Amino acid sequence: MLLKQLLRTFGRHLLPQPSLIPRNYRYLGWTFFNSSVFQSTLQPVRTVAGQYTNNRFHGTFEHLIRRIELERNNDLFVTNSSKFLYRKAQLVGLHAISAYSSNRSDLDIIADPAQLPAREVGPLEVKGKIKDLYMPVMVDAVKHMSPSDLGPIYDAVKNLSSVNGFKDGARPFFYQEVIDLGGEGISRYEYNQLGRITEFRFGAELSRAFRGQNAIKWLKNFGPKWGLLPSEDAVVFIDNHDTQRTSGNNILTYKDPKLYKMAVAFMLSWSYGFPRIMSSFAFQNSDTGPPHDEKQNILSVPIKEDETCGNDWVCEHRWRQIYNMVKFRNIVRGTSVKNWWDNRSKQIAFCRGNKGFIAFNDELNTVFRQHLQTCLPSGTYCDIISGSKLGDVCSGKSVVVDNLGEAEITIIATEQDGVLAIHAEV
Repeated sequence: MLLKQLLRTFGRHLLPQPSLIPRNYRYLGWTFFNSSVFQSTLQPVRTVAGQYTNNRFHGTFEHLIRRIELERNNDLFVTNSSKFLYRKAQLVGLHAISAYSSNRSDLDIIADPAQLPAREVGPLEVKGKIKDLYMPVMVDAVKHMSPSDLGPIYDAVKNLSSVNGFKDGARPFFYQEVIDLGGEGISRYEYNQLGRITEFRFGAELSRAFRGQNAIKWLKNFGPKWGLLPSEDAVVFIDNHDTQRTSGNNILTYKDPKLYKMAVAFMLSWSYGFPRIMSSFAFQNSDTGPPHDEKQNILSVPIKEDETCGNDWVCEHRWRQIYNMVKFRNIVRGTSVKNWWDNRSKQIAFCRGNKGFIAFNDELNTVFRQHLQTCLPSGTYCDIISGSKLGDVCSGKSVVVDNLGEAEITIIATEQDGVLAIHAEV
């Protein structure tokens, strides 16, 4: 019931982020799988009431579990650069399913998709009218399995059902977690032929930029020229359940709301990758669990009048500045970035085709005031960051575009948000 409640609450914009699911657990029956215990084929054996052992299993692949004992005084030492250890050893409690066996029938189970139990991915409930329907399947920690093992498993998943609104022959949208910030023994390029990859460098670079450590003027060519994956291979995000909690890092999170919203707005306005929105709960340290009462019962997620959440549920996806930018991205989809402007430092602006315009002021002590080309027809537009369009009225700032497509753009340094955005439908 809890998972269903969370899905109803968080299943709103773009890809769902499994921020509430611990890394070593499986998101059964939905879209979150850990590669090391793929699709519930392994089940821990109960030894005492309420307790399970980590190394005894029953199920289809019980005899294929391989655990390599590593002692500190051995010549073989655990490092992040070792493909062998990542994929064959039991690192951080993740079991390795071996695709190699002296029993030929065991090998066939892994290597031949026809021998795998076919799984049909369940329907995705979507509210409202959309142009395209995605069935996202996030496969966690794929570094721990060889690409040659994962391919047959993906192939064994059935096509999406046309009964649920998908086109005939439609495949699930596979994307895979590969942490590759450089200097790794296992590269994201080993997996991108199987599906999109979580591009961790994207959020790291944008966080540095909007924190002022790298002037945002340099974002003009942000993408593969920065060493990022090709756009068609990347799932992009600012933070996730891991990077939020990594001590000492520079990743922007909800705890830096102004800068965080600026980074998310750039992600959603930029023509690169497939974006994923974070939805999380408040925490004090890396071990803080979801909001709960004194009996450890997880608290419900109340929705306030402004559509944000209560009870320490952050619900970033319900922030007006973020969900309005999701609509911005949908409207400018298929257009390119043009008419880039910057002040040679930390103020930038650009158009998306003739459908949208956005400006950023990362100089937090300086007013942004420029007469700029918006690429939009003449008229009065509502800024979707400071407010929304309510009928024919702007609840926030408005922008008047003249017959040349130009407008006076102002972002005061003391404003709540350092972004202004307008599009053809406001």
